[in-house]
Amino acid sequence: MPYADLDSLRGRSPHRTIDANSKPTATEVQAWLDEGQAILDSELKAGEMPAPYSDADAIKVLRTIVLDYAEGRLRQAYATAGGDHTNTDGLDQIDRFYASIDDIRKNPQRWGAVLGAGIAPDGTRRIRSYATDNNASKSVSGGDFDPVFEMTEVF
Repeated sequence: MPYADLDSLRGRSPHRTIDANSKPTATEVQAWLDEGQAILDSELKAGEMPAPYSDADAIKVLRTIVLDYAEGRLRQAYATAGGDHTNTDGLDQIDRFYASIDDIRKNPQRWGAVLGAGIAPDGTRRIRSYATDNNASKSVSGGDFDPVFEMTEVF
């Protein structure tokens, strides 16, 4: 089930037409909605959360994130269509989207609780660190993470 649709995005751009004859077309805009959801779902899955979500309240929360991505892309398309390639309209929405993605990456337990009506799934990652998420086969027991103590007068 998609978190956001064209009508949701049209609500954020009420003075613009999004259809088969518009530039960008409804098909192109739908692709941005799909991209935003795919990026979001991938990040949720990386945090070991059950995506895509089907709970109505969770969808409302996730809709705002996906709409930030699609609206940002839409505003960029409008800005460049006018011939002004220095116009940064839409970048704030895309930055907000990626800030949300980064927050999900850093706080999967909290996001799991937000999207799970207060209860995060048991598998949600609680700790991310080099010791638990490394590909170099290093370990604490192998002495790869011995503490280093120094005596200095710098506080």
